[in-house]
Amino acid sequence: MGFGISAYNPSQSKQHIKVASFNINYFGHTEQNNAIQIASLAQKHNVDIIAMQEFNPNSFYNINEITGEFHFLGNNAIFTGNKDGIGMAIMSKYPILISNKITFENTGNGFMWADILFEQDTIRIFNLHLQTTGFHSSRIKGYKQVFENMLENFLLRASQAQIVRDYISDSPYPVIVAGDLNDTPRSFVYNTLKGDDLIDSFTKKKFGPGGTYRWTLNLLRIDYILHSKHFNTVEYKMESVALSDHKPIFSVLEYQN
Repeated sequence: MGFGISAYNPSQSKQHIKVASFNINYFGHTEQNNAIQIASLAQKHNVDIIAMQEFNPNSFYNINEITGEFHFLGNNAIFTGNKDGIGMAIMSKYPILISNKITFENTGNGFMWADILFEQDTIRIFNLHLQTTGFHSSRIKGYKQVFENMLENFLLRASQAQIVRDYISDSPYPVIVAGDLNDTPRSFVYNTLKGDDLIDSFTKKKFGPGGTYRWTLNLLRIDYILHSKHFNTVEYKMESVALSDHKPIFSVLEYQN
């Protein structure tokens, strides 16, 4: 549970970067034109970088049609979820220098990173999709199965968080971490990833409901934008749109170079 709203008016400073994170539920949550609506939402918010989880082409959109909808973000690092686990993407107005994706062992979940050239400096963006809780998929099998699945998935997430944390610690560049952690701010997973060196952009601008997962009375905050101390959060927003089972989140960060 948490709260988050902002009243920031963006300036013309080139040192501001707007980042979004959205688990898009395979572009198939509600309507056939979901990709169009998601792209329009990103454009309306004038995002510079968007990290998307569960990014897979489907029967309505191939990869070229999807990237065409996001034409205003001309640089893409996309892993479509065929042989490399569940699909993920980072799209950016700024040049992407290099990218990679790591799929966790024995699961389709994983994370990716991309080095982006921002104002003549390189920054590293992490896009995460950690193991699901398994609550909704196992609840029809009874409470015992729910508990066993949730415990198993908690242990998987904990291991995954430690792997990602090592990559974050090894980054030679300023870091922004975005994505679906499938865990709350009081969890081992969250605190492992955040560590002592990352800042949760939500906590810097909190006021208003903060739950990012729509099916739990909007109480669970499991999607995040974290950043290293090279940045300062000046805006945090969340949209309650019915385009996925998650809500998109947006943060304006001021680069302290």
